Amino acid sequence: MDADTYEKVISIEEIAISNENHLKSLGLGDLDNNNHSDEEIDEDNNDIRSKYNIGTDSCTQPCDFNDFLVFNKQPCIVAPAEKNKLSSLLTDKTIEALAFPHLFPDGKGSFDEDRKSNLKWKEYCKVRLFSSDSRFAADSSYIFYLQYLGDLKQVYSGINIAFRKKLPINAKQSLDENQMKFLMNKDMIYRHLQCVRGSPQYWHKRLKDLFSMTRQLGFPTFFLTLSCADLRWKEFVDTFVRHTGGTIKESYTFEEKTKLLRANPVLATRLFEKRFSSFMTYFIKGGASCLGKVNDWFARIEMQLRGSPHSHMPVWVEDAPKYNGPQTDEKTRLAIVTFCDKYITTRFPSLEEDAELHNIIKEVQTHSRNHSKSCLKYHKTMCRFGFPRPVARRTFICEPIKALQNNKKGSN
Repeated sequence: MDADTYEKVISIEEIAISNENHLKSLGLGDLDNNNHSDEEIDEDNNDIRSKYNIGTDSCTQPCDFNDFLVFNKQPCIVAPAEKNKLSSLLTDKTIEALAFPHLFPDGKGSFDEDRKSNLKWKEYCKVRLFSSDSRFAADSSYIFYLQYLGDLKQVYSGINIAFRKKLPINAKQSLDENQMKFLMNKDMIYRHLQCVRGSPQYWHKRLKDLFSMTRQLGFPTFFLTLSCADLRWKEFVDTFVRHTGGTIKESYTFEEKTKLLRANPVLATRLFEKRFSSFMTYFIKGGASCLGKVNDWFARIEMQLRGSPHSHMPVWVEDAPKYNGPQTDEKTRLAIVTFCDKYITTRFPSLEEDAELHNIIKEVQTHSRNHSKSCLKYHKTMCRFGFPRPVARRTFICEPIKALQNNKKGSN
């Protein structure tokens, strides 16, 4: 082994050890090294889709092969052989079995196989992912294959519907640059993508629904963010162990937790969905009614950079006092403060009082003292989240100084 090769091997080992230590720090929630929390991660720089200026969570965005191919090592052949044609995911009936031989060892049982009864695509996906045979649900490549093919089917279906509607444009207008810009600005060309969950058109439609709710119900009372603490919920890990036929233990190492989580992506998502639904049923919408009587709510569940789901959710509460800006009278201000103190509290117990709650707050509800590069993303000299924040002894409404000055000038 020469010196250059030895240095490369050492470098790879150091990177692997560094990554492993970083994952452990994330899992344990280290306070001093909590530089990559969910709210502080610079996703714009890490997401490859930003390279193409496409904000989408669907699987229809193709990869850039230039990022994966190395032409100086092996030739890349993308054209078919002589007298052959390229295969299509939508027309080739054997591609699923050929692409996943470890899941279809005999080449039978794929979606396009002839059956006595017609099986819809969504029903087929549910059978594969929710089956007692966990081989399909444990294969992340197969899961993304189903997702991509489902999105592709919806795109082609939307295109067919768009053609049947006959867009009012002729061949001459299609060559006019201004006409095409007008259609693109009105989203008339991409409107058929509304059926693809996660696409910009899909979320644009959901945004209109949210605007309609705001117009009818007013501004939301609360805004909740619910994250999946999959590595902290022992019942989650116990379910993974029970599902794989292992032995349940009192505690698990970080490596054991992450291994079980990676091996059960579908089960982890279903458990979060069940837990989220139960939390809304028993704590928010009914039962305990922790926030009062909820009239309506809107939730967007998305995947964090670490792969776990979390939810952003505005909530409308009945008979909640409304803030009308600097013109709000003192009686309404007092009602708002009383309402906030009734439903929102903060407490940091000592180790002697409640050690478990103390550690949770310290690890996941405390801003890092060292900050991160995301804290200085827009302001080079101060944390953009405003930490450290001054401590207040009571609840009060903090208004912008400019708004107060303008209000005083108007009254004079």
